[in-house]
Amino acid sequence: MSVSIYYTAKRDKPLSDAENRAVIAIVDRYCREYPFEEKYEDFCLYKAPFGEADTVLDGSTAVPAGNDEVYEIILYWLECLTDITNSLEGCAWSANLDDVDLIWDGDSWHLPNEI
Repeated sequence: MSVSIYYTAKRDKPLSDAENRAVIAIVDRYCREYPFEEKYEDFCLYKAPFGEADTVLDGSTAVPAGNDEVYEIILYWLECLTDITNSLEGCAWSANLDDVDLIWDGDSWHLPNEI
């Protein structure tokens, strides 16, 4: 059993090559430096084309719901998402943990009970 973090970024212009490289570098670093014993799934970015023309990034990451470290694992992947969000200018973001909206405070992503 698992829970999933879903994330989408939208804007009028597509990501540049430099932005794509920056996002991939962030994801690669977080996947490589994953500090927990067992990785359920890497941080996943879907490949374009997306369902809507203004979507520039879309993905999800599953986290094992029964793991004792589930909270810390979620926070780790939210740090990754925060770094990606801060690297892309002019995007409108949405992020959810299954059916719960995550909170963007202008600097980082949080679970609703963390604010």
